[in-house]
Amino acid sequence: MLREMKTTAEHGQRDVRLLLQRKKIKDVKTLWAVNSVALQARPEVIYELTGHPDVESIQLDRALHKDQILLQSFAPPQPNIIQVGASDLWPASYHGQGAVIALMDTGGDANHPDLAGTWRGGTNSWLDPYNVHPLLPFDADGHGTAVLGIMVGGDFNGTTIGAAPTAKWIAAKMFNDDGFTFYSVIHQVFQWFLDPDGNPDTDDAPDVVNGSWGFEDTALIGQCVNTFPAEFQPYIDAYEAAGISSVFAAGNAGPNPATTISPANYPGVIAVGSVNGSNVIENTSSRGPSACDNRIYPDVVAPGIGIVTTDLSFGGLPNYAAGTGTSFAAPHASGVLATLRSAFPDATPDQLRAALTGTASRAATPDNIYGYGVIDAQAAFDFLSSLGLAACVRPDIDFSASPYPASPNQAITFTSSVSGGTPGYTYAWDFNGDGVTDCVDAACTHTYPGIYAGTVGLTVTDANGCSSTLFIANGWSACTLISVAFTVSPAAPVTGQAVTYTSSVTGGNPPFVYSWDLDADGVIDCTTATCTRTYSAVFNGNVTLRVADRYGCAADVYSAPVTVAAAPPSSSGGGGGGGACFLSVVALDISQGWLGLILVFILTGLASAALRHGVRFCGCILPSAPAAPRPR
Repeated sequence: MLREMKTTAEHGQRDVRLLLQRKKIKDVKTLWAVNSVALQARPEVIYELTGHPDVESIQLDRALHKDQILLQSFAPPQPNIIQVGASDLWPASYHGQGAVIALMDTGGDANHPDLAGTWRGGTNSWLDPYNVHPLLPFDADGHGTAVLGIMVGGDFNGTTIGAAPTAKWIAAKMFNDDGFTFYSVIHQVFQWFLDPDGNPDTDDAPDVVNGSWGFEDTALIGQCVNTFPAEFQPYIDAYEAAGISSVFAAGNAGPNPATTISPANYPGVIAVGSVNGSNVIENTSSRGPSACDNRIYPDVVAPGIGIVTTDLSFGGLPNYAAGTGTSFAAPHASGVLATLRSAFPDATPDQLRAALTGTASRAATPDNIYGYGVIDAQAAFDFLSSLGLAACVRPDIDFSASPYPASPNQAITFTSSVSGGTPGYTYAWDFNGDGVTDCVDAACTHTYPGIYAGTVGLTVTDANGCSSTLFIANGWSACTLISVAFTVSPAAPVTGQAVTYTSSVTGGNPPFVYSWDLDADGVIDCTTATCTRTYSAVFNGNVTLRVADRYGCAADVYSAPVTVAAAPPSSSGGGGGGGACFLSVVALDISQGWLGLILVFILTGLASAALRHGVRFCGCILPSAPAAPRPR
């Protein structure tokens, strides 16, 4: 399916992309899942595209801000994991192992001790479309971290806080650090989950995608927001075809009826409303029926008031918060679905949905307030068993590589880590992402003849035939020669004058990490590619630059002598006429023919109505105990 979608987009976009190349348009994003592209161009190029026979529609890629959210009241923490029955499955060793949950939110804090051990790892487990935090999961807000804790949080603080504590998680940072997103970025995130490593031969897609957000602008409540540019239904359909379940928060627009929100009200999505600890509906939880397909809405409900979960750790502290809203109800369903998918790896999204809704507390008399009722994980498990699906206690697996990263032609030892299931185990390694088994031992050595930053896969099967597979894309053989130098401007600086150091790096694998010592005291003074320093006193010594690439491969230390002389008396210490300008800001002047636009072109007959409204999170978080407000 993925190959067909990519081929269709490649053929359909060929002439448009040739035009863009001739016009020297760079940074064109391909949205192959909906046969579209996003880009920035001058008005004359945009006008030319409007007449192109392959272009169906052109729309402004509007900015959306995360703070379009309804704030709710907060209550003491509840025993939420017990309430949905997730912990009832743990004694039988069903706790999410072998399953993968995807988060599309503000990001995730991979340093939190309750989350660090279950991040899948590698370049196919984290997407920052803004490329500000390209290497490791990051969350500037805390909303995504809180949602993650309810899905996969561990027991570092003495109580297990996640419904599927051994499931792996991956994440995409839908919002930038300032809280904004764009329609094209939401498209990019939806698409990325279909094929995180870009290789259709490796099944590294998640089992469940959780979205604790929705179009909850006043004008959009009760609407089916499913026209371009917010045309996300094709992704939901593709997820279902690929075996991926979609879970979205039902919204906080109640108590009035017909207050559904998108994407939760899309066909194929499991919409989750919010109840308190006594299974009574939260007053603000959105009501149905669905504006898109007139189905019962929400589909199910789960705890969503005062839920204790992970908060930003500030580098690894076990920090927690209490959250209220359907944002925190939805991840209960995602965690339970991951546990069920772990136990029944062959279950389809339709079967999992039927298990979740058909066994909920009000399944016999569903309504548009509670849906089919409160989730019951054990009852859902029994329902899947009744379909004749064989339950599996899958092994929990991971692997490591040493040395990492290696150089081409250097032997790398891959070592598996396996627990659970039924010993003995059989192993199947795929070292180059081609679907062919390369080694069958618990630990194997492999040598890459050149740089390899692709996918390595491990499948472990236990004595009962239950198996788990882990795909990690990374720079396994990526260390290449990195050459570093820098220039100094002005060439003969004086005290009081801005001195600009500009690095020059060749080789390696960007992005790079920079460490400058600008005054020979052994302390890092700057960590960017270009640094400016004003010396208040005469300096005569070596300035040192260290550079490492994205895989930790380091260059030889580059050091060069720099002399900063005393400023001549006539300058009054003012810096000898000023330093070089390395950053300029030009005011936008539409009269000069420039207009910055990020555009999405739909090439396959999708609707063309532009949306002018924002995305709301379906909940918010506060500290669980009184505390001074923290920066947001």
